[in-house]
Amino acid sequence: MQEFEVTDKSALAIENSCTNCSKLLNVSPIFCLERNQRVETICGRCVNLANQTRNAKKWRQSAYENLAKFLTTPCSNKKYGCDVLLHWNDVESHEKRCTFQGIKCPLAQKKLFPKATCVWEGNINNFQKHVEDAHQDLTLRPLQVELSELTENRLFFTKVGSQIITVVIKYEKENTYYCLLMVNGTDVESRCYRYQLELCDEQKGDSIILRKSRLEPLAYMVENLNNHGKMLEIDMVKSKKEIVCITGDKEVEVKDTSTTALNRNAIVDEKMLQELECPVCKEYMVPPIFICKTGHSICNSCKYKVTVCPNCRDELSNARNFTLENLTTNVNYPCRNKDAGCLFVTTSDKILAHQLNCYLSDIPCVLKCGWQGIRSGLHPHLKVQHPTILREADILHIFDTKDKNEIFFYIQYNGEMFRLSIKQEGEKGRKRFNVQQMWVGKDAAPKFRYQFQFIDHSPLGQNFSFANACRALTDLKEAHNTGIIIPWNLVQPFIFEDRYFYYKVVISKV
Repeated sequence: MQEFEVTDKSALAIENSCTNCSKLLNVSPIFCLERNQRVETICGRCVNLANQTRNAKKWRQSAYENLAKFLTTPCSNKKYGCDVLLHWNDVESHEKRCTFQGIKCPLAQKKLFPKATCVWEGNINNFQKHVEDAHQDLTLRPLQVELSELTENRLFFTKVGSQIITVVIKYEKENTYYCLLMVNGTDVESRCYRYQLELCDEQKGDSIILRKSRLEPLAYMVENLNNHGKMLEIDMVKSKKEIVCITGDKEVEVKDTSTTALNRNAIVDEKMLQELECPVCKEYMVPPIFICKTGHSICNSCKYKVTVCPNCRDELSNARNFTLENLTTNVNYPCRNKDAGCLFVTTSDKILAHQLNCYLSDIPCVLKCGWQGIRSGLHPHLKVQHPTILREADILHIFDTKDKNEIFFYIQYNGEMFRLSIKQEGEKGRKRFNVQQMWVGKDAAPKFRYQFQFIDHSPLGQNFSFANACRALTDLKEAHNTGIIIPWNLVQPFIFEDRYFYYKVVISKV
């Protein structure tokens, strides 16, 4: 036998598992927690459970941590296909971005939902199909819940674009609840979503809106339900003023639909807007507005889709309804995404520009595959359907100079999407590089910059990089024309096997 040999790895894994989440004890800090006349071992993923447990004796397992630092352990998603071996300091960061995340159906968590009978467990990429097959009755769209009737934990599903969102309402005590929203993706993907919770009175008149700046990964549901900081607290008794104090750093908006403003002190005149509704698309008309010979109006977009007036079937002309156009300058328009949660209100000359960039507007897939959804759903869609065109920021990638001469990739950073474009003037010709930000105005000042690094893995250890601002997305031709040109003689020292080079793209705020 060898020194320090592990004689039974299976038994070691069982004995060194977290009592709460059943994962290996390979994320610090590790605590022992004495409660209910038993000693539980809690890993760093569940440390909030140890911190929130009152009147319980706890102590840190420093000796175990010092030993574990010299071990390599498998990813907790090994049984779902991940075969990576991890050092102590790499476990937590890897698990947050691991693409093989495995989960149990939330309804299989018997401690939370004792009446549920679901036992499904599998790869997180198959979870959406499971929900569609087994839990359609719990899928609500829109999601509206009568909290006063809840006396136990409840779970619902809803959809944002094509993405399934899991909603858990945790019953704490009478009139007190915690709300947790989760996306079936990695920690990075979860940061791309945000949500708001609107509490209405019985007449659905006055309301309070609580907002959370991000969702959480579904794979960490059990851990997050033990961390009040990950959830929104709902107290049905306290006054509006007291709710502001409870939520602390959460953004709170008090809305009174009976008096002044919905947004930015603007009043929406619903009756006037009804008169401005286009008879074809049912959108509110903004200039230019066209008119038929009889006097019926039609919006600019629909005027070119029909040949006769949809009301009287009379011939359409190029005549404009200037009287109605002048009237629109005194009308406040809501965003077309108001039912999805956008509260923006402005005048007719500004509403189209807002809707073009509204984060709740539907957009098509960049590869025109037929998918359509809100912006935050694009990256998860690309990850599942078009993973080859995705790249990660600050991660080593390889480029093949014998690939096609014009190529592009998409990068997500800090909740924003960017496009990396590369154009080659022949295999050994000049290279043009550009990184542009999506969904910003053409004339907007850059808020991000990028650095493109050529990485040398030879013993010479050479380094070459260049940087520029991330400007607004354009078509590929303009992107290449405005990109940075790197001559072949600067690229050649980094080429190996006569065709490849390693590179990184680092994006940072200006």
